[in-house]
Amino acid sequence: MIIPYMDHWPQGIATLMSPQISFDGIKLLQELVDDVWHYAGDRSSDLTWYSKRIALAALYTSTELFMVQDKSNDYTATWDFMHSKMDDLQMLASALREVQQGTDLVSTALGGFGSIRNILGVGDRNR
Repeated sequence: MIIPYMDHWPQGIATLMSPQISFDGIKLLQELVDDVWHYAGDRSSDLTWYSKRIALAALYTSTELFMVQDKSNDYTATWDFMHSKMDDLQMLASALREVQQGTDLVSTALGGFGSIRNILGVGDRNR
């Protein structure tokens, strides 16, 4: 997508990050990642809506910055970098799911102990 413009891309990045129009650059990035997730079929309406867009924005900008410095043939180092970062994001998402499942299990277990405590009247000052 940006390969034909690589000779001028670093200047474009610098322009979008200049203080006068940095908010426009951020808005364009936000629109880009929102469009990508929309066309990928994402219809989430919870906190994952934000986390998915932040992760994609980080992936896009880091890959873009890597690419402007890449001297490999056909930008193979950039593709390798992007795939590596995507793998990192998948591992992070998997770890977060495991943590969520663990906290759900702990919450359920602790909720069960609360129910047992209520049934037995443990800690009830009226008994």
